[in-house]
Parts: sequence; C-alpha cells; structure tokens
Amino acid sequence: MADTAALVTGPSMGRAEATLADARFLDLVTYRRSGDAVATPVLFAIDGDRILVRTAHDAGKLKRLRHTPAIEVAAADSRGRRLGPAFTGRGRILGPDAVGPTLARLHAKHRIAEPLFTAVRHLRGKGDVVIEISLEAAVSGGLCDLLPADQASEILGVPVLPGVAKTSVVFGGSSCRYVAADSTDSVGIQYTAGTVRDEWETQLAKIRITAEMAVVGLGDAAYRYDGSTSRPGVRLAVFEGDHDIWVVIDSPADHAAIVAAAERVAHRLLDALN
Repeated sequence: MADTAALVTGPSMGRAEATLADARFLDLVTYRRSGDAVATPVLFAIDGDRILVRTAHDAGKLKRLRHTPAIEVAAADSRGRRLGPAFTGRGRILGPDAVGPTLARLHAKHRIAEPLFTAVRHLRGKGDVVIEISLEAAVSGGLCDLLPADQASEILGVPVLPGVAKTSVVFGGSSCRYVAADSTDSVGIQYTAGTVRDEWETQLAKIRITAEMAVVGLGDAAYRYDGSTSRPGVRLAVFEGDHDIWVVIDSPADHAAIVAAAERVAHRLLDALN
C-alpha cells in the first residue's frame, strides 16, 4: 500500500489541516484560458507523494490541463461539496502505461464505485487517461519570509515598502515583491512547483532565452538575461528537480552587484527547497 502519511506530513502538504488520504472524493479544479475555474468531483488514489485521477479521453479537464497545468484540490463528497481545506499544485497527463496500474489502485480503494464506473465508461467507448497531481511544496506559502524587507532594501540600496506576497492558483505558484519607497525600483521572487524541465526550457525559448545566457553552478539549469535601457535590471530563471524559481531585480544600480544579489537570493531559495 502507498505511504499515504507522506502526502499528509511531507513537504507537499506542509500546511495541511486535514488528510486527503481519508477522503473518497476530491473536488478537482482546473482552469480555462480565461482563468475561470471549473470544478469536478473525482475519485482518486494516492501513490507516495502524488495523487492519481482517472478520466475519460475526451474530458474537458484534459484540454484545460494542456494549456494551464495549475490545479486546486480539496476533500469532497460525491457532489463536490468541500469537506476540508484546498491545496494548489500541478496536474500532468500521463501516458498509456499509467492506466493499468492506476486502475488497479482505484479499484482497490473504491471496490464498488470504480469498477462500476470503469465498466460503464468502456461500454460507452470511452478511453481512460490518468492525471498525476503534485501538490505545492510548503515553501510556496512564505516567500517573503525567505527574502525579508531588510535584505530587499540592501539589494536596492534604498528603503522598501512592505512586501506583497501572492499565491496564484492559475499559474501554480507564489511570489513576493518589494518596491522602493521613493521610486519604481523593485526586487521580486517567484516560485512554481511541479515543473517539467523540457517544458520550462521551451517556454524560455519563446521569450528568446538562449544557451549563451546559461549560468553555471546554480540548480540543475539556470539562465540570466538583462533588462533594457528603459528598464535596467536583471532576471534570473533557475530550475531544480521539479521546481522553477525566478528572481527579478529592476534597478539602475551597479550591474555586477545586482547580478550577484540575484544569485544569492536564488541560492537561498534552493537551500529552502532542499
């Protein structure tokens, strides 16, 4: 049997107040391109630190996950009425090899409902597709704690306003940003869990990040590019494991100094993740 305790007490569920492992259904929320949420009650199984959900090959949630992998889940009843707190994370569509093992887990957990659903679905000519859900690591809830105001002020060289922390369900991550008290200079960090490296690098290529911008010795892969004349500064993108981190500093201060500061911040975030 999977170690369900890992899902409840491990880093992916550090802020959990109730166990998903005891629930029969999840309220699974996926997102349209517009950002509108679509909720569906689903049966699920737990495999270590991931949640597995089976759905039909033509389900709308698959289309939504392909363009927006962010999800939200909560323990629920069969009608989708929530019975506990919500958790954000990322959904990934698995290949055909995942169907058999996942159905076995689902049938073992839901001995009547799942075999019945499987039979009815197959009679209707529906194929099975598995969604793997990874919940956000606990670090995403406290990014401003990892970059306190005094450190942000030191980076910019001027006093800063209180940090603004945000959690984005649509983009599956969290951020923290400080703005200088007397200018538009700023320093910000963003964290996202459940990232696939190939997809991450494809997105970077779309904004013209090239191999010449690679930074050695920072995470599994890292790239840095500079701001423009009208908006001087530095952007640092770092990938490690299945996490990606961005450090953005908008400041006309000494370029070498802010590059070094961005790398120090990135190292601090990586240390927190590890």
